[in-house]
Amino acid sequence: MKKILSLALMLVFLFSAVPAYADGIGNDEVSNYPGVVDYRKAQISTDPNLVHPSAGFSLQIKSGETLLPTVLDSAEIGNDQSRIVPEQDSPVINASIGDKILISDLSSPGSGSSLIYYDIQYRFTPQGEDRHKHEIKSAIVGDFGKVKNIIENLNLEKEGTYEIFLCVADNAPCIEGATNWSTNGNVRSISYNNKNFPKGVFWYFTEAVVEVGGEAPDFYPTPEGSNEYKEEYKNLAKIYEGKEGEPITFPVTLYNCGAKAITDFKAVWERDGQDPVTGWKGTNSPWQTEPIELAKGESKTFDVTVTVPEHPRRLFFKANIDGLTPATEINQDNNLMAIGIIPDGIDVGIRMPLDFSKTVKPGQKTNFTITATVQKHDFSPLAEVETVLTYPGGSKTEHTTLYRNEQGEKSFQFYDSKYSLGPGTYKFTGQVNLLNGIDINPSNNYGETTVTIYQEKDYPAEKLNPDRETRVDLRD
Repeated sequence: MKKILSLALMLVFLFSAVPAYADGIGNDEVSNYPGVVDYRKAQISTDPNLVHPSAGFSLQIKSGETLLPTVLDSAEIGNDQSRIVPEQDSPVINASIGDKILISDLSSPGSGSSLIYYDIQYRFTPQGEDRHKHEIKSAIVGDFGKVKNIIENLNLEKEGTYEIFLCVADNAPCIEGATNWSTNGNVRSISYNNKNFPKGVFWYFTEAVVEVGGEAPDFYPTPEGSNEYKEEYKNLAKIYEGKEGEPITFPVTLYNCGAKAITDFKAVWERDGQDPVTGWKGTNSPWQTEPIELAKGESKTFDVTVTVPEHPRRLFFKANIDGLTPATEINQDNNLMAIGIIPDGIDVGIRMPLDFSKTVKPGQKTNFTITATVQKHDFSPLAEVETVLTYPGGSKTEHTTLYRNEQGEKSFQFYDSKYSLGPGTYKFTGQVNLLNGIDINPSNNYGETTVTIYQEKDYPAEKLNPDRETRVDLRD
């Protein structure tokens, strides 16, 4: 009992709300502080199985109304045996002047049922200055809402570094005067604030760092002959023609109109974006370059060589492929550009609706509308076509010109919707013929739709049994 009482007296400091400033003492520096009490090893409870709470948080950056995708967890969450180094060794997230820091709680109680204290600390060091010459600001608060109020109201007005530290305590029963604080993290600090421990006490914090830059990078690709990005480039920036199966070479340029940064730059064929091999995440795309670093206002032009496909196809170019290279790029709306690669010739096709059925009552008919869509799949300026539509009892031919600026698509109805049909199976066919040039893909020039009309069955009236009783084993 005397041992317990003396231990309780020794640990009066644990109740103190005076913070220990998280300034970093590495494992190889501990021997320089003889006699300092290490809180990780201190006995604060009669329960030998006492579990300390775990301190942790995550950071995310909001730029204007845009929430950037990167979420950063603080260091050594749940690890109270981590090796600690004296130099800055914490996870880093990037932000720009004018951004906001968002913080979320990842802490959890230990032997206690809930957290009761959050020791939140931070320091800002302007770019190029000594971090040790700048004050660590701290507060011990009773809930995470107050932590959010502190961190999320920090003003990112200068280039520099924000260091954010956290230690938490729960309500586990402890020796009188003691509190169950967290011991995980990657930062060891020393406090000399309690007169009962003149040689100090080692405390532990989890940390994450926000690097604030003066300007965000902004990468964008352009086609040959352009140095400014246009919204239309996402659909089609330029067209190149070549002979099917042969290589074609053309230039594309990557610009950076923001802060200096490194990004990736790659191309994939239309409809291959999600392919695990040839898509954005794959390793066998038709073209890509090594990561490239560009300063503000710099650009680099690449000569891209690909094989002309069998049918017209777009090749999409993208910078900052995963949205995280770099994560600080706020404007990612201009990272994408499409280049059309077409074999010599024109490709028109027809699209028919799916087969369907209807049901009519005896002696009745039904009306419906069949619509065929004729489309130009290549990127040539125009295509003159005739569309032959055949339906029960007749046919008709339509002539039209499909223009690129109309997405090369026209719709035709087979016949007036008042035309009615009774029970039976009917076939509707459509044929599109190119009147100028050579159609390089005739396989999509024909289509058909089958319509089945059923008649409701006239079932006989059900015979009812007038005898409500059920009799079995009847005998003569």
